[in-house]
Amino acid sequence: MIRLFLLLLSLLAGSWFLADMIKQKGPGYAYIYIDQYSVETSFWFLLAALLLIVSALFFGLRVASYGIKLLIKTAVLPRQMGLKKSRKFHQTAVLAYLEQYWSKSYTDMAKVLKKVETPFIANLLMLQAHLKQGDIAAAELCYKQAETADDYDELSLLLANIDILLAKAEYTEAVSFCQNLLREYPLEMRVVLKALRVYQRQKNPIAMEPLIKTAKKHHLLTTLEIRQWQQDYYLQRFDEYAQSADWVGLKKIWRKAYKLQDRVITAAFYRVARDLSPRAELEKMLRQALRKHYSDDVVVLYAAIADGDVDTQAQTSFLQGLLSEHKDSAALLQALAVLGKTAGEIDKALDYSQQSLALKATSAAYQLQAELYGLQGHKDKQIESLKLALTLVP
Repeated sequence: MIRLFLLLLSLLAGSWFLADMIKQKGPGYAYIYIDQYSVETSFWFLLAALLLIVSALFFGLRVASYGIKLLIKTAVLPRQMGLKKSRKFHQTAVLAYLEQYWSKSYTDMAKVLKKVETPFIANLLMLQAHLKQGDIAAAELCYKQAETADDYDELSLLLANIDILLAKAEYTEAVSFCQNLLREYPLEMRVVLKALRVYQRQKNPIAMEPLIKTAKKHHLLTTLEIRQWQQDYYLQRFDEYAQSADWVGLKKIWRKAYKLQDRVITAAFYRVARDLSPRAELEKMLRQALRKHYSDDVVVLYAAIADGDVDTQAQTSFLQGLLSEHKDSAALLQALAVLGKTAGEIDKALDYSQQSLALKATSAAYQLQAELYGLQGHKDKQIESLKLALTLVP
């Protein structure tokens, strides 16, 4: 607008110069000739007319510029507002998906599709929302629509197809599909993560083993998921060795599992080992484990293996030695009570049992105390202990 004003000002200056020239050639009058017509006027009237014409042109141009701007806004603004609204729906749809509000995610993303610039992503998100709601037919429709989108991504579509196969419980096809993708895209972390999820869904931790190293390196799984996989993996391997009665193989896999110092894995190993291993060898393993890392769970297992093949007196002496370092362990006192009962030393066993209950009252401890009272012939105390044991049953 400033440039336009300067242009008009230049025209006004030119008009003034022209009028001044006309004035110099006549006695205060100006003659204007247009073809066959002529007009005679005074200098001042001509100057006023020129000023009026220039002002009219100036205001006319301003009105025209405002009109053009208004037309542009009328044509473009609705689209801008529509895109802004679409982005808002896109945001709420994604947030709803993250919050597992599937119906809200689907409805908002459906609104986005009317003006959205990325229909492929929108259809994939709606596909996942439908799968979460169990609507496989609607998910397959979104899959077909995503195939025709301009911003189509082949790998993302293949991964979405695996999700549809899982929703249909076609696990064999899903696993086969994952294996093909792993061969085709060995360095694509999305494929590795999808394969891990498929094996998790299938409860096949052994198949996950080759991918775990990559998962740890690229942080594809959480610490909790890694721990859960470790537990599932070793428990399944322990079961395999138990079914084949392979004590040597079980000891070999335990050397790796022992480094994890996981209570669930440790307890599972000793449960299987109790049925496979020679008692003397198992007692030695448990003794070494307790010396390195004391654990209440291992103490309970150590007392439970007492039989004719194991020196119960040596077991008792060993646990009594641990008692000096772990005086506040109710499990250790309970284990000594079990060994005392096995050795026939009921009075000592009852004393250890009472000390254990003073530290921590459990249903198992009261049941053991009831057995000891029964062996002593104290029926009333036996019944009382059993009643207390029932009150603590989870």
